[in-house]
Parts: sequence; C-alpha cells; structure tokens
Amino acid sequence: MRIVIVSRGKFPGYDGPARRVKYLGAGLAKNGCDVSLIVAYPPDPVPCGEEFVNTYGYRYDHTIQREQTDATGFWKKLYYKLAGTARVYASVARMQAAKPVDAMLLCGVGFVELFVASCIAWRFGIKLAVDKNDVNYRLKSRSRRSLYGLLSGINMALSEPLLNRRADVIFTVNTYLYDLYRKTARGRVRHIIPSFIDCREIEKEQSGDDLFEHFDGVKFLSVVTTSYHLYGVIPFASALALLRDKVRFRLYLLCSQDPETLEGVDRLLVEKDLKACSTILTRVPPESAHSVYAGADIILNAQQEPEIAEGGFPGKTAEILASGTPIITTMFSDLHLCYVDGSNCLVVTYDDVASYVRAISALCESAELRERLGGEGRKTALREFEYIRGTKQIKAEISDALQSPPNRVDGESV
Repeated sequence: MRIVIVSRGKFPGYDGPARRVKYLGAGLAKNGCDVSLIVAYPPDPVPCGEEFVNTYGYRYDHTIQREQTDATGFWKKLYYKLAGTARVYASVARMQAAKPVDAMLLCGVGFVELFVASCIAWRFGIKLAVDKNDVNYRLKSRSRRSLYGLLSGINMALSEPLLNRRADVIFTVNTYLYDLYRKTARGRVRHIIPSFIDCREIEKEQSGDDLFEHFDGVKFLSVVTTSYHLYGVIPFASALALLRDKVRFRLYLLCSQDPETLEGVDRLLVEKDLKACSTILTRVPPESAHSVYAGADIILNAQQEPEIAEGGFPGKTAEILASGTPIITTMFSDLHLCYVDGSNCLVVTYDDVASYVRAISALCESAELRERLGGEGRKTALREFEYIRGTKQIKAEISDALQSPPNRVDGESV
C-alpha cells in the first residue's frame, strides 16, 4: 500500500504536531507501507534523501526554500503559502504518474490544503485520509473575538463541509472530535492514539543537564509553543510568585521563536516579578527535546485556555510522560486516559491558584514523590504510546477504505 503523507508544517521540530508526523510516517513504514512525506517548508535541520530514508524508513521531500518561508509581510506570506500548497500537490501528482498512490494522509488541515487535496484525490482515484491532530477551528472561533478568531471561523465554515463530504477516513485524537465528525462525515471516523513515542529514542536519551545552567535549587520547565499557550502558564507563574520566598527555584520556558509569544512571556515574567529567576529556551535542537524534559526537576504542563484545549490533544504528552520527570497538569480533553492524579502526575484546577501552590510545594518537599510520579509516568508512556503499535490501526483503516467505493454520490464532482 503506497501512502503519501502531506504536512504544511516544519518537520520534525520539537512541537507535538511535527513530531507526530514523523512517527506516523515511520510507524506506517514499519508496518509494511510504502510511505513518502511531502511538506511545504524546508528540511533544515533534517536532511532529505538517503540519510532520512535510512533513519526513518521512508522518503521525505520539501517544496519551498528557507528565504521564502522567512518572508515578511501579509501578501508575501500568503503568496508563499498558496505557492507551497500548489507545489506540494503537484509533487503528489508526479508521484502518482510514476507509481500509483493508494492514499493521501493530510496532517494539519485548512481549507486551501483540503480543497486542493480533494481535487487531486478525486482526479486520480486516491483515498483521502485526514489526521485531525490540531485544535478544532470551531472552538478557536468560539473563544476568540479578534481577527484570529474571525479567520478561524471562516476557515471552519469553508473547510468543514469539504472535510465531511470528501474525506474517506478521519482520524480523531480525542472524544470531542470523534463525536463531532461521526455525526456529519460521510467517510469512516476513527478515534486513534493521540500521541506517539519511539521507545528506542527514549532509551537513548541523555539527562539534558547540559542544556541548563548549573543550579542547586529546583528546576521547573514549562512549554509555551504559541502565544495561546500563555493562558496555561499564567496560573503557574502566579503560584511561583507566591512561593518565591519559600522555594529556591529557576523557571525554564521552552518557547517558540514567534515574536508575539516571546513578548507575551516577557510581559508575564515582569508582571509576576519572575524575570530574574527565569530562562527562556528557544533554539533547542529537535533531537534534544526529550533531553530537555528529562533535565528538569518538575514539569509544569501549561495548556491553552480550556475552551480551546478541549478540542485537541497536546502532542507532547507522551514525550513528557516518557521523560520520567514528575508532572503537574490541568485535566482536559482526553488526558484522563493517560494522566492519573497521585499516580503518574499531580492534577490542578485551572482557575484555582491555591491548588497549583499545593502541588508545587508537595513535589518540592518530597524527593520520593517526585521519583514515584516520574517513574509511573514513564511506564504509562512506554505502555500506551508506542508508535509502531499505534499506527497499525491507521494502516488497517486505510486498507479497509481502499476496498470501499469512492466517498461521493453518483454524478457528483469536486
């Protein structure tokens, strides 16, 4: 079975969606599929060609150069987005001409990508599968009154009908999305493993201590991948501000290089008087992501605001659990399926800063508790999120879809 994975995001990165794409491809290849990955962004720092094939077991191509993705200005960015999308699907068409493609698996779906993909799938008789690993646009638009929310709403209004009518298989990463699409989609809707890890990579990890400056107190780590994740960091920062005179600590924030995110983090640290005891990490090599988690003493699992978070599943969940570092987290979406309060993590209430203070204090005061929670978290990750086992269902569902008639009514055109 020949599968082409299409992603619009950078690859593989340390963010959850990008690493998920890597594991999807590697897992399907390990399960006997002929896999190719095409992305609209440059390969740096991961090479294309034979080196990539030898490492991950499948092919990887890109369609836009770095100077194009670094372009500034709305119209330039829009142009390169459209051009990149067109080139990605032109690559799919060339692959189809060389050797028939059985299915396309889209990761990260907007209207433009979905429209062009559905046209190509219809034209060549390719099954169209969609991995809904991102936060649902419906919740984004509902919780935002800004221009971003308006654009999310428009994207939803355009893309959802296409997704429901054209996708042969929709893979959903949480119950919310599963319930949403099974009511409206013509194709099959399946609930799959939401986060992947490679046990071999985990076993080869280093401690990550070299990524942190020497410090004899408690090292906290929180991940802030976009400006919207700041909402999850705020109560943690508020709790640490209350504990500043009681606990000797340093807060590390693993951030994207997005200027809006960095500005928001800086304002928060100044407001809470935490800037002097905080370090922002931005240029962390993708291969060091696991080590960053393992090098901290306590992970503060900051999430998006609850209204948005409910519609997705944090891709870093498996990696954070696998690090063996104790976690303090809020509970939302389907996290209850892997996080168990008092067993492999400590759960706090999103709008109750006092619960954050209690959880942080408990872990700071007990090395035994930190070791126990971290060890159980690692066991959970290795048991639940292994990528080869997790992608078997994806292969099976796509294989079943290949035996089904096209997902359109007679006489209907794209």
